[in-house]
Amino acid sequence: MIYHRKNHRPDREYICDICTKSFNAQCKLQRHIVSHRTQRFVLRYECPVCAHMFHTKYHVQMHLATHQKEGLIQEENRN
Repeated sequence: MIYHRKNHRPDREYICDICTKSFNAQCKLQRHIVSHRTQRFVLRYECPVCAHMFHTKYHVQMHLATHQKEGLIQEENRN
């Protein structure tokens, strides 16, 4: 049961740079990254703000939130 709870903790600190999936152990992340090498990922979706490319529309939406946060911070600094 302890192992089960450990796997469902929200504080997974090892995050895949390709698909943003997270893991609680570095060895699991490394094993996951190897799986990307066997797949053909095509970057089809472009951020309309900075032209950064992503694999999915979801990742673009998540990325756009960072631009929105940056905009709010810049507005606060102007005041």
